[in-house]
Amino acid sequence: MTGSPAAPLPPVVVPFAVRAMPHVRPDLWPLTRPVPPHVEDDGPRTLVRIDAEVPRLVAAARQRVATDPAPWTSHTPDLAPGDALTAGLALGRAVSRDVPELLMAAGDSLTVSAAGVGVTSGGRIDRQPVTSGGEDRVASRQVADRLAAVPPEHRLLEAVALAVAEDVVLVDASGRAVWLHVCTPSGWDPGAAAGRHLSELHGPVPAADRLRAASDALTRAIVTSGPHVRWVWGLTDDPAAAHHPRFRGPPATARGPIAELTFRAERQTTLALPDLGLGVFLIRVLRAPLGEVASSVSRRARLAEAIEVMPPELARYKGVADRRDELLDWLTAPAEPRR
Repeated sequence: MTGSPAAPLPPVVVPFAVRAMPHVRPDLWPLTRPVPPHVEDDGPRTLVRIDAEVPRLVAAARQRVATDPAPWTSHTPDLAPGDALTAGLALGRAVSRDVPELLMAAGDSLTVSAAGVGVTSGGRIDRQPVTSGGEDRVASRQVADRLAAVPPEHRLLEAVALAVAEDVVLVDASGRAVWLHVCTPSGWDPGAAAGRHLSELHGPVPAADRLRAASDALTRAIVTSGPHVRWVWGLTDDPAAAHHPRFRGPPATARGPIAELTFRAERQTTLALPDLGLGVFLIRVLRAPLGEVASSVSRRARLAEAIEVMPPELARYKGVADRRDELLDWLTAPAEPRR
């Protein structure tokens, strides 16, 4: 993605999946089907996406795990080495079909494209000389050093995580998160999440009884079927991609305009590995100022309706509670006449 001139990357598509509902739902949708009626998302229906923000997100994630991987990565000790290798290769092959610019699969090996660093099916690192620009040389060194720092059986999974902007979580058939590489968490701690059940990961989500009750069915879908996609959204005054609870700054002392709030969306996709009794959960965080997202009368109306029916605890979780009245006034104000 760096070095020699290349075609511009596609613009970022921030999904708008807002509807009025008092509960958080598990809502998995077949990835290859057109999006459901309540979702506006005209990006490609692929497991992972490449767009203009990917290089920056990937570079930031590599820097985080190079500096201190503990807050961002974890795994359970009972993840079988062979299963980890097989899962990494299967995920890598799926990703390489979507975005060969980021990851290439050849036989039983994967190569992080810009870095020129490959991993064989046995976990051996194969580093090719990088002769292009300085950014590629930095990427090559970071990727090679990070792969050398993880167990050989985790290197294929790690290669995928170091290549894409999506966060990667491997889930077993019981619903436990057994391997995590999450550099843009939305208020939770991936470094402390290994071994936790999906229902526990969703524990902090209010009004999510249906989600918790459906966790077993959600796990079966992730592990046995798909691929699937799911969309979630919220509002925040913090535009950063990573909302790790260990690194959150102090709350802002002054409130900015409503239009400058950040609309934070997640596009979550799944890949089943039924022969292993495992599934992959991928999370891409996408953000834009609310004024850019609430760009039409219909979007403003849908967002206003959703905010009006939210119970207080869900409104707090979605970043709406403190400014609910302001938001509703702004969303329902008559449009200014065009000049």
